[in-house]
Amino acid sequence: RFCGASDALIRLVDGDVSHVVAHAGPLPVPEDSRVVKVTHDTPSGRAILECRTIDILDTTDPAVTA
Repeated sequence: RFCGASDALIRLVDGDVSHVVAHAGPLPVPEDSRVVKVTHDTPSGRAILECRTIDILDTTDPAVTA
């Protein structure tokens, strides 16, 4: 477990998209999120573009875009 998380994804960046290449945990990965455009609109996109870790305390918070 990483940081107490019960679910984690690893993405591989290819140009302006990222692909899920590994997943661990009970939550399913929706088909429409396996390949996504890298933008500042998502936490993973921000982490990739800003080259830093993005810490999300509550993914159910409406202020967080998942």
